[in-house]
Amino acid sequence: MLELSGIPILTDFGQMRPLEPGNRDWWMPGLYRASEVLLNLPWGFPVDIWSIGVMTLELLEDKNLFGPIDQTNNQYVLLLAMAQYIGYLGLPPLEMIKQSPLSMYFDGQGNRVSNSPIPQTSFEDFVIPIPPGEEKDMFPRLELRRMK
Repeated sequence: MLELSGIPILTDFGQMRPLEPGNRDWWMPGLYRASEVLLNLPWGFPVDIWSIGVMTLELLEDKNLFGPIDQTNNQYVLLLAMAQYIGYLGLPPLEMIKQSPLSMYFDGQGNRVSNSPIPQTSFEDFVIPIPPGEEKDMFPRLELRRMK
């Protein structure tokens, strides 16, 4: 068994990008992809905060929040990813949708026009190991909703 001591430090200099927003590539793994990246919008360092939130949930739950992979063909499925994000977070803000090159997946009011099913779940249902009570109620609000 590995014994850990000290303060954990997260680093990954292999995927560094310029500090200013404006990146548009899909460098993030599909499981950790932030909504800005998913919608092909310019992004900056806040997507790293999002990744930390998703990874924290993964470490606590021992499972991934998102799973946008077609297991038969082993490939990322954009419409499945969008459906999962909407299931947990709701629809993206209309301003984001209007700016996105992927706005064709939404109508003029920002509603989804895809027939991919939206998971009927919530962060509160996902965070199982935390005992019911104030901490469990507060954790989802602290987590991704604040990190998006």
